[in-house]
Amino acid sequence: MERQSTTFILMKIIRDLNFNTNTEAREQQRRFVNERFQRSNTKIDHCIKSSAADLTELITNFSDIYTSIEQSKNRVQNVRERLRECKNLLLLKRQDIRKLWLLTSEQNALVKIYQNIDELKHVPLRLQFYLNKHLYIHASLLLLKAKEHQELRLINALSDIDTQLKDERVSLEHQLRSELINQLFEKPCRDILGNKNVSSSTNSTLLTNKNDHNYLSRI
Repeated sequence: MERQSTTFILMKIIRDLNFNTNTEAREQQRRFVNERFQRSNTKIDHCIKSSAADLTELITNFSDIYTSIEQSKNRVQNVRERLRECKNLLLLKRQDIRKLWLLTSEQNALVKIYQNIDELKHVPLRLQFYLNKHLYIHASLLLLKAKEHQELRLINALSDIDTQLKDERVSLEHQLRSELINQLFEKPCRDILGNKNVSSSTNSTLLTNKNDHNYLSRI
């Protein structure tokens, strides 16, 4: 609205100057316009001077903000570059860790195999000890556990142990059969027949046990 009124005033002044033939009136009109122009110019200068400090501060703040934004953009760019480098390093580290994990798994598997081989090598001695002590349950469990490592007995160096374990298993079956017969038949018969038969049976049993021990010692 103010812009339209200003335009209207200027048009009115131009029209009056064009159509007014009176020199004095034209001069008066010119002085009026010049006076108003000077007054407006003075007001503008005053406004500029009064706002110069604020304008300077505004420009300074804008410059600082712009500088801060540029610095932030540079920092963000640097962070992105570092994150990209970290990502690449993590990928490399993951591959290295995977290789180490595979190597550790292989080594653990080898250690487990060596432990099983060492345990399998000592099975015959432990089995002989259990048989000598008539610990048949322990001997049976030991043979069952050794059977779990059957794939190791395919190794050529362990073929002798495999053969020995088969012989010990057969021997254990014979001993268990003999012990079962003794517990079910011979011992009750000795109790029934008396001392004479007991003595004869005892001698026979001792001879049998001696032969068994000789057989086990040969194995």
